[in-house]
Amino acid sequence: MNYDGRWIQEAIAKSCGLERKADEKAIDRVVYKWTTCGAWVRFDEHGVIVGTIVEGSDAEFSERIELDGLDDMDQKEAEKELCERFWDALERMEQDAEYEWECVHDDGYEYR
Repeated sequence: MNYDGRWIQEAIAKSCGLERKADEKAIDRVVYKWTTCGAWVRFDEHGVIVGTIVEGSDAEFSERIELDGLDDMDQKEAEKELCERFWDALERMEQDAEYEWECVHDDGYEYR
């Protein structure tokens, strides 16, 4: 199935509890508030990117959500898979940001 780029944003909006028509700014605000690390989300012609900046350090993390294989699925399956990839990426972001923050702000942490 061939999807236009809008379906990606609509699926992510729905998974954030927003209306499908929600714009990037509304999605970004929800993601920022829901994550400890204050993650951000951006949509472009290739899909979606999530990222964060770790306060008090020079560390920045970002990850492009891969869309590989989604066009071989029906729309419902593709949306489910996309959202799983999105939330998994945010979880990794949270873990990396937390570890980096602890390394910078807590003398008891060891750097990897």
